[in-house]
Amino acid sequence: MSKSLDKSVGLFSFLALPMLALILAIKNYRMPWSKNVVWAFMAFYAYHFSPPNEGADIKHYIEKFINYSFIDFSIQDFIISQYSEGSTTLDILEPLTSYLLSRITDNYHFLLLIYGVIYGYFFSRNIYYFIDSTKENLSSKSLAVLTLLIIVIGIWNINGFRFWCAAQIFIYACFNLIIYKKIKGYLFLILACLMHLGLLIPSLILLLFKLFKLPVHIVFGVFLVTFFLAELDMEVVRTSINNFAPDFVKNKLNAYTSEAYVEVVSEKLESYSVFYQLSKFIRIGLVVFFSSFLLINKKLFQKDKFYQLFVFFLTFGSFANILSQMPSGGRYLVITDFILFGITFYFIQNYKNARLSKYINYTIPIILVYGFYNFRVIGIHTFNIHHFINNPIISLFIY
Repeated sequence: MSKSLDKSVGLFSFLALPMLALILAIKNYRMPWSKNVVWAFMAFYAYHFSPPNEGADIKHYIEKFINYSFIDFSIQDFIISQYSEGSTTLDILEPLTSYLLSRITDNYHFLLLIYGVIYGYFFSRNIYYFIDSTKENLSSKSLAVLTLLIIVIGIWNINGFRFWCAAQIFIYACFNLIIYKKIKGYLFLILACLMHLGLLIPSLILLLFKLFKLPVHIVFGVFLVTFFLAELDMEVVRTSINNFAPDFVKNKLNAYTSEAYVEVVSEKLESYSVFYQLSKFIRIGLVVFFSSFLLINKKLFQKDKFYQLFVFFLTFGSFANILSQMPSGGRYLVITDFILFGITFYFIQNYKNARLSKYINYTIPIILVYGFYNFRVIGIHTFNIHHFINNPIISLFIY
């Protein structure tokens, strides 16, 4: 089949039934058009997105968007209002996108569509960056780790659009700065911070990583030590913020570290199932095992350009282990997991004779159970009948 015909199959199957197009794209993952079908499916998925629960972040975005449609502000007045005294808004991209679209329509499904287009672009590029860098047909071991990669920051993370889209942009910047060494990576770092200020910390860590190089064994030792640090004293954290943080971020940081917020997050975590608590230990086991696999094969891997991405993972992961002890800080661990799973997938697939690689077979059942649990918690609740039987043309006339 010619490449042009392949592209036509992808396009027409998407217009007819996006779910079928997604299956074809997965089956033909080596074809250049497959990543664009995944991107298009994510836009379609977002258009029909179902909030996973009553307190879902996406409902807040929708409510805010509808409110914007009733406000007769100029764009200048809108931007000024975002930075008024007492406001905690510093990341302007999402509110500005929502405001500009509200000038055209009050149908929130089009807002979700825009979310899907933006998030889907970076998600598909990040996933396919790892896939396109591998050789030959994917082994069962590689497929298991790839499943982890796809699920750890899944398409359903569009529910928390600001942070998780910013995370995908940040990861995209990492590829450009660490692997490609392209200056445009700095632009994506800025975009990530403008999407969510929480990505300022990872961005600063990346800049420090670019400036200072430490031996991988030292960084790995620090990374392991941070797993066992005692719990942070939040009062010390709050005092440090008030004494040293720039004025423009104090309100935001104080909101995330306030006693009330800490209590709410703690109560929420305590209410989670036993399996959720167990999944945290499974995650630690997988992270330590994959990291050890990459370290033990240092001599074999170190000349590969991807190995520097592993060293960055260890650097960022050391900070993320500490930050995870703060409310909402666990999100940074998820970003580091994405990077680690991607690197592990790459080396397992491309270096068949690497030491310890055969033992990864024993982790496959654990990986699949862990991945299924993560999908079941949120992902499964975001799908509805439209995702399976509808198409983009009919969808335009539904809402």
